[in-house]
Amino acid sequence: MFKKLIVLILLFYPITSLAVLIPNDPLFYRQDYLKKVNAQKAWDFSDGSGVVIAFLDSRIDINHPDLIQNIWTNIDEVPGDGIDNDSNGFIDDIHGWDFVSGGNNPNPSFRDDCLEEGLCNEIGINHGTILAGIAAASGESKQGIIGLAYKAKIMPIRVLDDNGVGNIRSVIDGINYAVNNKVDIINLSLVGSYKSGALERVLKKAYKNGIVIVAASGNDVSESNGFNLDENPLYPVCEIQENNFIIGVGALDKFGEKLDASNYGSNCIDISTVGENFYSTLFYSPNNKNFLEGYGGSWSGTSVATALVSGAAALVKSANQNLSSNEIKNALTQNVNDFSNLETKFINKMGSGELDAFRAVRAVAKNVKNVHKEPELSKKYLITSFSESNSSAVKIFNLTDNFFVKDFNVGNKELKEKVNLSSGDVVGGNKNEIIIGAGSGEKSYVKIFDDLGRLKSDFFAYDKNFRGGVQVTTGDIDNDGIDEIITGAGVGGGPHVRIFDKNGNLKSDFFAYDKNFRGGVNIVVADINNNKKSEIIVSPQTGKETIKIFNSLGEIMNKFILSKNNFQKGINIAIIEVK
Repeated sequence: MFKKLIVLILLFYPITSLAVLIPNDPLFYRQDYLKKVNAQKAWDFSDGSGVVIAFLDSRIDINHPDLIQNIWTNIDEVPGDGIDNDSNGFIDDIHGWDFVSGGNNPNPSFRDDCLEEGLCNEIGINHGTILAGIAAASGESKQGIIGLAYKAKIMPIRVLDDNGVGNIRSVIDGINYAVNNKVDIINLSLVGSYKSGALERVLKKAYKNGIVIVAASGNDVSESNGFNLDENPLYPVCEIQENNFIIGVGALDKFGEKLDASNYGSNCIDISTVGENFYSTLFYSPNNKNFLEGYGGSWSGTSVATALVSGAAALVKSANQNLSSNEIKNALTQNVNDFSNLETKFINKMGSGELDAFRAVRAVAKNVKNVHKEPELSKKYLITSFSESNSSAVKIFNLTDNFFVKDFNVGNKELKEKVNLSSGDVVGGNKNEIIIGAGSGEKSYVKIFDDLGRLKSDFFAYDKNFRGGVQVTTGDIDNDGIDEIITGAGVGGGPHVRIFDKNGNLKSDFFAYDKNFRGGVNIVVADINNNKKSEIIVSPQTGKETIKIFNSLGEIMNKFILSKNNFQKGINIAIIEVK
């Protein structure tokens, strides 16, 4: 049997807000590009589960601690037996294939002096690993970074050498391999100037097999504004003109302007996203002085922008596995943000707008059952408030893994300070709402939000001119299965405790202390005597008043005082269960 224990906390200083938690991937703070595409809101709906992204690129570090859990594995092949168990023409292709050297090892492998001898370069070695991390590095792993689609699988297909150079034959073979192994998305962060009928045919084959193809528009550092692809087309981004199913990607800088090096063109680019200052995974080799860091930053260009779009495509696919490749493309390109700072001369030449992963995923997930649901508020979620420039903001964190879930603004000018928070099932349906009471200095609002941050109702708990703040809590006072909202007036107001329903209808009220007391009232509720009705426990915010317990009728049941007679700082209270 559980008993309720009242915990007293002496308040020598007022508690104004709780510590801000961050995702448990410690380098997440370096990934500003995820914020620009609304990644955290998109994760409410999808994480990339059940989706495979093929990266036709340079080698990928399949043993990297932030990638290894998400590397695709060919379950039909027996490792190391020298037999083509699945009869696909590739022996021991456990984790993809190398179409440059013709082997089954997609992991970086090169001479220690390759940089010095000009046999490789840093970008050529790291390119594939960087892109894989952006799109699909494992998340919630308490290490490194997090990929946009952090539970998607990575299929390494090497088509570029250690200098980042490849040929059309390798790309064609790589696409065929991806198609035959039933990937969902192909990332092509590469361009060439030669139009190939064979490449066009294999791309159409991939499309007919339901695969989403994402291609970079390319960079040209020799031109101050990049190439106009309408005049100088590159491939594969411009490969298909009629019934264009390829998602062509342009890159923007951090201000929303076209990235200087990014190519552009109305016939080839479908969407743009940030492509500047990316931080991601790198090839790590403790035995090579040139590759001692597993992470690095400042990567820019259409290659990284393309990987971000591939990650977003994976989120969309994961949210609704029944979507066709065209529907995924439309979800991405039709649910964009308007260009924030694009020069007039590039309008209509950088696609439909700026990538917003959240809007794209929400558009396809909202009518799908059993997709990653919006988090229902319960004991495992921490709700915090803090003040922003012109309003109060609320953040929600999952206490199981300290992972950020969502945030929203209270959204009006009256609530600029840190607010008082509670949650409870005040509407019914076994789903908790967020209850907000005005902070000190603001009108005496109470606001009710659902777990999507949508305002459901609001009302004044006290005279609207009272500005001492409103303490809020919830509990089932009348045993009807729905929580009531209980309020206490802050410092400067009378010790007035009020009980409301969700619409602000007053159900009952009482004074917790002498009506002349102006020290403010803290409140909590709990079923102290196990009668299935919540009792109300009050304490003073300032002064040395007693702790009191009231029943649902406002009748006092018990009271006690602290032994320290001179204590004047107020008391905070909480309820815990003990066996």
